[in-house]
Amino acid sequence: MSKELVTGGFGFIGTNLVRRLVADGRDVVAVDNQFLGRVENLDGVNCEKIVCDICNFQKLKNIVETHDIKKIYHLAGFSSAPMFKDHSERIISNLTGFKNILELAATRKINVVYATTSSLYARCQKPYTEDMKIVPGTPYELSKYLMEITAQMYLQYFGVSAKGARFFSVYGPYESHKTQYANNATQFLWDLRAGRAPIIYGDGTQTRDFTYVSDVVEALMNIMEKGKDAEIYNVGTGIEYSFNQLVGILNKKLGTNIKPTYVKNPLKNYVQSTLSDISKIKREIGWAPKMPFEDGLKKSIEFYSKNPQKEL
Repeated sequence: MSKELVTGGFGFIGTNLVRRLVADGRDVVAVDNQFLGRVENLDGVNCEKIVCDICNFQKLKNIVETHDIKKIYHLAGFSSAPMFKDHSERIISNLTGFKNILELAATRKINVVYATTSSLYARCQKPYTEDMKIVPGTPYELSKYLMEITAQMYLQYFGVSAKGARFFSVYGPYESHKTQYANNATQFLWDLRAGRAPIIYGDGTQTRDFTYVSDVVEALMNIMEKGKDAEIYNVGTGIEYSFNQLVGILNKKLGTNIKPTYVKNPLKNYVQSTLSDISKIKREIGWAPKMPFEDGLKKSIEFYSKNPQKEL
């Protein structure tokens, strides 16, 4: 029987996707090189779990052929700008892993959905639409931009169906393995629960379009079934919140009253705000987010309260 492959399957979004696919009765293979992801996130989940670096083409090929993979959700890769500090070679790693996925998709007629990023819009005027001109400003952004272009070429030359999801500030359960790379909503939650003051770069007026992970999982599954070849889809909410608002909401829900600490922003080409226009995904796929921000924060608080071992 054919199976569905999730790369980065032990990671944050990958874990949530694998759990949902398995709950829906799908046969799933989760692969991860364990750079950050941990197999413990999938404890009790009935799926194949394989440690694999997708830059190893032969090992990836063996997995795909052995399990007769027909769908690939490609979530593996270095997934935030700070991961590229002093490691610009990771641009090539992200591109090589994706190229390996597309090579196998070309020879075996596999449908692919892959993760890209809303950080590409950092020099655009919000709200962000998929047809805006992109000018990458960091090595991370460049790696994702090159992936999008590569997907377009593989469609034109090889007929590969690979659709991209530009994620907007995803947060929720199973994120603690990301530590300092976790979403700000999750990091601030951890800080306040531990009695620490959240560290905010600048004055806290920067905004994010915070998207709960279950909505992202739903979007990925819908893009796989209904998305158009090599198209890009924004996966967000169309609503933005400032970091100051975020801390205020968390303090209220946690019953705390801890003020953040404001520091000078040390990051170059920092993304000051994100705000998605999700008209395209609504129109072409029929997906829309269901989780209001405050409800998503409540669910995150409940998860980390019940799973203290999965918190910083």
